[in-house]
Amino acid sequence: NQYIKIADSLSRQLDVSSRMTYEVNYQRAVLLMKESKFKEAFELFNEVKLFYKEKKSKQEYVHLLSEIGLALIDLGNYELGMSHYFEALPLAQMGGMQRENAKLSWQIAEVHYILKQFREAKAYCIGSLKLAESNN
Repeated sequence: NQYIKIADSLSRQLDVSSRMTYEVNYQRAVLLMKESKFKEAFELFNEVKLFYKEKKSKQEYVHLLSEIGLALIDLGNYELGMSHYFEALPLAQMGGMQRENAKLSWQIAEVHYILKQFREAKAYCIGSLKLAESNN
């Protein structure tokens, strides 16, 4: 894929410790997942997760976990995707990130709905709506 080649080239030109390197690597991982190169993609995702966790950028880390979860769920890996949501949810709650908390709750509700776990879906949906209302 030409986009992976461009991202690879760009990442080699960047300083290894720069934030931009990790943002490019995140995009590379997404592209690799779309090409079904899961092992390479997860290596990059884990590298990016570690960077944000070590930088103690809680909001960006929560957002990253949410995005990785969404990418996994789009590929049909509900269990692993949900594990990322459930890792992010308490961080969003403790960090006072109401919007991210509401978004995560909604995403969890959607997965429960897809899996026909309607009671859980309803609980997370209601929780998400309450968070959204209190945020306005």
